[in-house]
Amino acid sequence: MVFSSCHDDSLTSRVSEKKPEDVLPSTKKIEEKTSDNPSDSDDTALITRVSIYGSQLEGLMRKDPALRRIIEILESTER
Repeated sequence: MVFSSCHDDSLTSRVSEKKPEDVLPSTKKIEEKTSDNPSDSDDTALITRVSIYGSQLEGLMRKDPALRRIIEILESTER
């Protein structure tokens, strides 16, 4: 058996020489971005949004019986 090397010097020259910390955002930066909107962390705001989406979905289900059937099937498989 003969094994060949997979190393290719031409690929090495194409790799960026940036430091990983320059390419990947730090955790601190991500936390700052997510904490800009305090209402997202508020449980009551989340409950309100879920309630609104639920009532919108119920309205759509009343208008379209096929959609109601799909959701009923999804709910039954969820259990």
